[in-house]
Amino acid sequence: MSQNVRIVVAFICGVAVFLYLFITKVIHNKNKKTKLIELAKQNNCIVTGRCIQTKRILGTNNFDDPAHIREESMKVKYEYVVNNIKYYKKLKFQSIGSVSVKYPYEITIYYDKNNPKKCVSNYDSDTRGTGCLLTIIITLFTIGFVLNILKLF
Repeated sequence: MSQNVRIVVAFICGVAVFLYLFITKVIHNKNKKTKLIELAKQNNCIVTGRCIQTKRILGTNNFDDPAHIREESMKVKYEYVVNNIKYYKKLKFQSIGSVSVKYPYEITIYYDKNNPKKCVSNYDSDTRGTGCLLTIIITLFTIGFVLNILKLF
């Protein structure tokens, strides 16, 4: 098998893997949050969460020297009540540089009526970035793997 044919086959396999992962990990992942919000709005499963606990975290590039602060983040725990039962939602807010972290005292929480622990807010981090990175890494690995396998033929 010629080198050009191997490259084309590896590229086609890489594109197929990329499309599959992009659709399942990036597009579908976004839709889970959106679907839960839409379903919660239809079923009137919307409550207000109130901040009950915060934890400030400072990130540095040199752990021995606090003057090298690069980022500040705040872990915030919110409490919300559904049918007189308390539930909790944890979120992380981040600020890069010397700007202080801003976070809301109250948030709107959309929950599943059958499982109120399953909830989202507009402040939930978007995991599409992680899905994109993973998609790219696996695609490149696939192309390299197919190229190496085809060298045997």
